[in-house]
Amino acid sequence: MPVPAAGEVPRPGTSTSGIAALRGPLANPSPDQFKKRSDIVRTIRQVLEAKGFIEVETPMMQTIAGGRRPSRSSPITTRSIGPVPADIAELFLKRLLVGGMERVFEINRNFRNEGLDRYHNPEFTMIEIYQAYGDYRIMMDLTEELVGRV
Repeated sequence: MPVPAAGEVPRPGTSTSGIAALRGPLANPSPDQFKKRSDIVRTIRQVLEAKGFIEVETPMMQTIAGGRRPSRSSPITTRSIGPVPADIAELFLKRLLVGGMERVFEINRNFRNEGLDRYHNPEFTMIEIYQAYGDYRIMMDLTEELVGRV
């Protein structure tokens, strides 16, 4: 069977997997794409650290599935009660704020159980930023600065 065109999802019953069908720019990334991504992440870190934010790592796995579930997703099911991928880092980061760390951020990998097609990839990188005593205007200014710098 022929391989679908870039971004085209194979029809049910074909031997080509959905992942292989997502050819396009991510299937054969150039060294330049890796460098650009690295530069963007580095710049974000530098801006946040210059403003007094501390980068933290929260647990990737947790024993209780929780967090927000978008309407299109379904719960992650397992055959055991073992650890499952954490839905969100928000609760862990908010605990750090309550514990006295006034500015924290995390750049982490996320996984969603939403299926794979040409518009949705269940694995992605996300940044979460929290600042005690800040309101939406402070976060809007920070977001504008981050976008303007990258």
